Amino acid sequence: MPSASSKQAAQTPNTETSDAVRQVIAVVEKKIRNLEKRKVKLDGYKVMVTEGQELNKDQLDALAKYDEVASNVEFAKELIKHFQTILQDAVKQQKRTAKREHIQRLEAQQKSVRSILELQDLLDQLGNENVRNDFIKGDHGAVTLSEEQLNHLDEFYKLVSPTREEGKQEGSKQKYVTE
Repeated sequence: MPSASSKQAAQTPNTETSDAVRQVIAVVEKKIRNLEKRKVKLDGYKVMVTEGQELNKDQLDALAKYDEVASNVEFAKELIKHFQTILQDAVKQQKRTAKREHIQRLEAQQKSVRSILELQDLLDQLGNENVRNDFIKGDHGAVTLSEEQLNHLDEFYKLVSPTREEGKQEGSKQKYVTE
């Protein structure tokens, strides 16, 4: 089915983009959790220092980076907000694109049905005796057609026009028309 495969191919880039943004958000959220754990640990070191406990060199080095960790947490939270906005915009755009494509498919189907109905109406008009005579004589701006050509058009009309009869004849008509 060509339309199904082209539809899937058209939606793949937007889906991949939003999936990539989701993955980035997940990574940054994990980084925030880790930084917040580290900050809590450093808060504990601060409490220990205010209580007069002595810290070893590694703990003091870590405590010296407290402001850096706090600013990294805030920066990562801002990044998350921006990434979520980007994701929401991408999802909205994907929905708009899907809606636009759906409307275009409906319009194409309507155009096709309209063309079929116009053709059927034209063929119906050829069944009118006055119209047939105009084509045979070439009157009223009609192109001159032979009786044989009109008979061919009548046969074509029988093949493309639906009938209410059910049975083998209808199936063979459809098979002949599609060939």
